[in-house]
Amino acid sequence: MKVSYQNKNLDMRVQSKQKDITCILLDIVLYQDSRLVNSAFTLLTDYYSQKKQVISCASKVQILQE
Repeated sequence: MKVSYQNKNLDMRVQSKQKDITCILLDIVLYQDSRLVNSAFTLLTDYYSQKKQVISCASKVQILQE
């Protein structure tokens, strides 16, 4: 953990400057407001499952030639 913080990989202040949505949502998950936490967690789940869905759909596509 110390190495990760020294390299700024887990430092939310450094990551937030990059305006990365994942870091922002992970920070929100630590709040005490349950509605906000649930919404942030839902967005994180959707964000990461979206990649799997695109790959799954792309693998099912057939290219038809004339």
